[in-house]
Amino acid sequence: MVDLFDYADREPAWVKHWVLEKYLQVLILKIGASGKWSRFLYIDAFAGPWGSQRQDLADTSFGRAIGVMRACQEKLSELGKTLHMEAVFFEANKRRATRLIRYAQENIRLRVYVGSAQSHSTRR
Repeated sequence: MVDLFDYADREPAWVKHWVLEKYLQVLILKIGASGKWSRFLYIDAFAGPWGSQRQDLADTSFGRAIGVMRACQEKLSELGKTLHMEAVFFEANKRRATRLIRYAQENIRLRVYVGSAQSHSTRR
C-alpha cells in the first residue's frame, strides 16, 4: 500500500495521483458498466518514473493507474462485464524508460515509447 510517507518532498505528486485514482476509477467503471465499449486505452505522456521512493514503483502515476485498472477489471468481472484494457506510456529519458520497461515486463501488457523513434512492446 502506498503511504503519504512515500511522497516525502513530493506531496504535490501524491495529490495528483490521488485525483488520478479517483477520476480513473469512476471513468473505467462507467465505461465498462455501460456495455457500449469493449476496450479502454490509458495513455500517459512523460510517464517517468519521477523520484519514486518504492522498488515496486507504486508511488508513480503509471503504477497507480495500473492498480486502478486491475481493481476495476476485477469489479467489472464480478458484474459480468468484460473491458479489455491497455496502457501506452511515453518517456523521453532512456534511464527512466528502462525502469518503466522492466516494470511493464513484470506487471502488465503495455507499450512504452522511448524518445520519439523507438518503440518497446511487452505483453503479459
